[in-house]
Amino acid sequence: MLMKIIKSDYFLAVLISLITTAIFFWANIIADAFFWEDIVEYVYPFQNFAATSDGIPFWNPYTFSGMPFFADIQTGFFYPLNRILDLFVSDGKLPFAALELVIILHFAISQFNTFYLSRKLGISKYGSLLAGIGYSFSMLMICHTIHPMIIYQLAWLPLVIGVLYSAFKKGKIYLGLLSGLILGLSILAGHPQTILYEFIFIGLFSIGILIKSFKSEELNTAKIVVSTLLTFIIAYGLFTVQLLPAQELADLSQRSEINYQKATEGSLHFKQALTTLVPNLFGTVSGEDLRSASFYLPFEGVQGIHYYWETSFYFGAIIFALGLFTILVGYRDIKVITFAAISLFGFLFSLGSNSFFYDIFYNLPYINTFRMPARMMFFVTLGFSLLAGMGFDLLLNKSKKYKKELIIAFSIPLLMTLLVSSGSLFESFNTPQLLQGDISSRAIGTIIILLLAFGIAFFTSNKVLKASISGSLLIIILFFDLYTVGADFNKNPQNPIDNQIPNGYRMPKEFKNAFIPKLPDDIFRVNMRLYQPVRYMAMKRNQGMVDNIMLIEGYNPLLLQRVNPPMPNVDLNMDILNVRYSVGIDRNLNAPRFFENMDRFGNAWFVNKVVETDSSNIKSIMELGEYDLRKTALFEKKVDFSSIDEDPISKIKCISYENNRLEYKISNSTDGFLILSEIYYPSWKAEVNKKESEVHLVDYCFRAIKLKKGENHVVVEYDSDTYNTGFIISIITLLLSLVSIIILRKYEI
Repeated sequence: MLMKIIKSDYFLAVLISLITTAIFFWANIIADAFFWEDIVEYVYPFQNFAATSDGIPFWNPYTFSGMPFFADIQTGFFYPLNRILDLFVSDGKLPFAALELVIILHFAISQFNTFYLSRKLGISKYGSLLAGIGYSFSMLMICHTIHPMIIYQLAWLPLVIGVLYSAFKKGKIYLGLLSGLILGLSILAGHPQTILYEFIFIGLFSIGILIKSFKSEELNTAKIVVSTLLTFIIAYGLFTVQLLPAQELADLSQRSEINYQKATEGSLHFKQALTTLVPNLFGTVSGEDLRSASFYLPFEGVQGIHYYWETSFYFGAIIFALGLFTILVGYRDIKVITFAAISLFGFLFSLGSNSFFYDIFYNLPYINTFRMPARMMFFVTLGFSLLAGMGFDLLLNKSKKYKKELIIAFSIPLLMTLLVSSGSLFESFNTPQLLQGDISSRAIGTIIILLLAFGIAFFTSNKVLKASISGSLLIIILFFDLYTVGADFNKNPQNPIDNQIPNGYRMPKEFKNAFIPKLPDDIFRVNMRLYQPVRYMAMKRNQGMVDNIMLIEGYNPLLLQRVNPPMPNVDLNMDILNVRYSVGIDRNLNAPRFFENMDRFGNAWFVNKVVETDSSNIKSIMELGEYDLRKTALFEKKVDFSSIDEDPISKIKCISYENNRLEYKISNSTDGFLILSEIYYPSWKAEVNKKESEVHLVDYCFRAIKLKKGENHVVVEYDSDTYNTGFIISIITLLLSLVSIIILRKYEI
């Protein structure tokens, strides 16, 4: 049995996937280089917080004075491989290397899943391996390593399509359910734009096979429709546990309106199609040295290095040539037509504002809510990788040699690359003089690769080379090509954990001890960012999530609308936010340092005077500063309470302060309100003396709980109705799917 497994094609695929992934990311694996950009600033702090928290961390008290955590869709808390990170936590921290290894693992998963899909499509072993490498090490995948949520989902997409295609071929509904389960679990990684694009890809693929079913007795049209619908329904049901809380957060967040110009930001330029053959034709960016970044192609007159990783997609000249060969030969085959059409769709859509095609879909639901349409280039990457696998198999055809088509397929990219290498396009592309030599050299390298690949393809077609030899050679050349283009992108020499703040997360012990609140007795926040008279950050933007420091700053694309109280001046703003240490400029030293704030309100205070206004006036009233908020609470609706003239005497003690739960004991001499310097969110529920009590929005963005005179025991706990509803739907979906799969499989349905 063991020998049978070892000799199987799938074992070979696993082995090659692991070896190629290890080679590609070896520097990261042995800690000679490190991932960078959003991995350091956003992904690591969030995954560290998730892995080191007890239970589900619904609330994050360490950024922006507190904000929802689980509801932020990109945290991907329930994505299964994210929870593997929990096992690596040591001394209360998630090792950065653990996060890197989980991300790297997905490149091996991607290769194997693409191999699986290719085999289900009838592609040979070597053609499938070729497709797996072309897709998985394409620049679209490599560059989006800094956005691992995208990588996680795209790594599983080929498996979803492979299982769904098996459902079509075998007419088995249970396989449609299984593909839905895989899709649902993968999209829990949490990248909404990729989720939408994946659904479109699967829909287009299903339409292609559905068209074939009208002319084929082997395919059941009704079962194709049912299997596709079940895939979408099951995936949606599983995702509901994350989707419903995320929708609630989105409604309360600072979502800037995305107009057409914003939605088409990062559109692919038509001339960038040439980077299919000559990568980095418009410059490059890598983690090795950002100061030497040479990416120069502007978008709407604006130049930014992030456009490089948003529009790079190179998947190998060999993949392009063999994919083109397949289209020339098999243009009547529905599978070829389907993947060619999907590739064309993805390319035209990715052009965004540079093509009429995007405008056709712009007003459809959800399409215009996302930027960077070039992210749809994975349609082209996966489509051409699969077509290339089919193209390799066409070379093995015993009855036909397809010499004419082979010559055309390689001549087109060869001529285009010669045009680039000659330098005749440099003037029209505004290529900087400094880069012209490197680009010409790269073009010559592509010419050599194309000539080698053509020679191998030609001799394979003429039966001079065996499939095992030609397949192995093409795989090696393709991997070498993609490695030389993309291996440096993720090699940043700086270890974010070992480097001192503000460049890294390492903080002097005495520094850290001063800024970490002693919960629950001493609760305070820290202001570590300076805007005037100079811009300065004393820590990493999400340092709080790594070292348990309650910051009023952070880094997150999704912020609550009500997070920063509009006070008359900065000092009062720091007071009400309970900021103990605030960064400022020491005029004697002419350098930034931290100052201690002795006037802060504290974490909680008691008031017995109220002012009622409405949402349209609250901001201006706060900015005027007419009321002493230590004594008066500003409500945006009518409350069943009349202000009391006498000054209250109160004693407040915090008994417990946790991510999802706060507990206080209060002794107050009059009726009134407990005000918490904690950001308001509707999922927070309160109990006063074991009786349910409303959590009010007060002072623009804080929480208030009404109290009777006397001794009071207050518990404030995060209890999300949207999460509870979503969890029930997801669990029911999961259980029904598993039971249905077992039953339908038993009866071969």
